[in-house]
Amino acid sequence: MRLASAGGLLLGILSGIAKATFAVAAVAVAGPLLLPVLMSGDMSGIDGYCDDE
Repeated sequence: MRLASAGGLLLGILSGIAKATFAVAAVAVAGPLLLPVLMSGDMSGIDGYCDDE
């Protein structure tokens, strides 16, 4: 019985590590792709001049 619970614990730890690795990889891949979309916006006036004239 003790061996079975240790095996289940090990499997749980490995599953957690796999999920964390997948999450880090997903952020590493999606981050650079989504960053320009999130940062884009109205850039008028960013240089200090009025761009409407």
